[in-house]
Amino acid sequence: MVFTSGTGTSRRQSRGVISLAGASGGAFASFYCFYSGAPLIYTSAQTPAGGVVVGVLMVVVVLIQPFVLAVGPWTRNRARVVRMSLLAIAAGLAALPFGVLWPGLILLGVGFGVFVVTATAWAKELAAPENVGWALGVYGFGSAIGGAVGAPVGLLLAARFGASGVVLGGTVFALLAVLPVLAVAKNIAYNGPAHLARLNSPASPITDGVSSGVGLPNVAAVLVVLVILAVHLLAVVLYAAVLSSAASLVTGTTAIAAVLAVFAIQSTVALGRLASGALCDHSSAVGTAASAAVLLVISVACFAVPGSTPLVRIGASAAVGAGAGMMQTAALTLMMRRAQTPARTEQVSAAWNIAFDLGLGAGAVIASIMTLA
Repeated sequence: MVFTSGTGTSRRQSRGVISLAGASGGAFASFYCFYSGAPLIYTSAQTPAGGVVVGVLMVVVVLIQPFVLAVGPWTRNRARVVRMSLLAIAAGLAALPFGVLWPGLILLGVGFGVFVVTATAWAKELAAPENVGWALGVYGFGSAIGGAVGAPVGLLLAARFGASGVVLGGTVFALLAVLPVLAVAKNIAYNGPAHLARLNSPASPITDGVSSGVGLPNVAAVLVVLVILAVHLLAVVLYAAVLSSAASLVTGTTAIAAVLAVFAIQSTVALGRLASGALCDHSSAVGTAASAAVLLVISVACFAVPGSTPLVRIGASAAVGAGAGMMQTAALTLMMRRAQTPARTEQVSAAWNIAFDLGLGAGAVIASIMTLA
């Protein structure tokens, strides 16, 4: 990525974004390490079962995100809030083996929910306006890679070492994620609102041919954002449905095919996010979103064709991941370019992340219904 201004500040911004992506990778690796390992360490014979534990955790993650908006002025020092949220994740995980399951889960969920809202907003604020798509793509790439690494590590640790292994692995991931945050603070002279004003007040904001909302009636601006959110939600639902349906390949063909399909979709989500960010900056976020929608529809149809060979389904899974990743970054970029204040940036971040979480749940439910049918 070449920053257009070519200044030392731009280079520091790029290093800051990349460091934040590393922190995001650690946070998501920590969360998904526990998320994937919980069903094995909290078996159905126990109370509570793994499904209940994960369900409660996800409820906390979703519910805390709107609360972050309510305390917005206290979250503007992004570096401090992100560090605290990572430490909360680590502390919540570390508390689990000591008989404090519910307080530990709440602390873990609160930490992760605060992290995703604040870190996503910070990724946008770290970049110059003409590089917002790239910054969000790099951040999204880091989080996707973190999830792709954390989930299998959690399963492995749960199988080999039980609850202590999962807790230790997740805690280490979260603590390691603090180091890149310190690097962000070193590369970016963060001064709260003054920093935001310098980075987010361009003379001619990039709008991709769609109004940024300045001068529009509030209703029209809200409708534009709602349409973008709806498209983003639908893309996540399709992605989650295909991801959850990949398990059906275990009974239909072989376990290897299922593993390859899951790996393909998770890997291409990360690559799709990264590529989409560059396309949004150098071409058009609207055009990128449209291309992603076409790719998603075609690839989901190929995956759903009855009697498809394992090779076709693996390839279709990879295409679904790429399309979903592209749509996620394009939708976030379109909305973030309309966010002209820190408060609006936080609102966009929370809305995008909540829609993503809801889409994951809805996609899993749809996949379950289709399997039963």
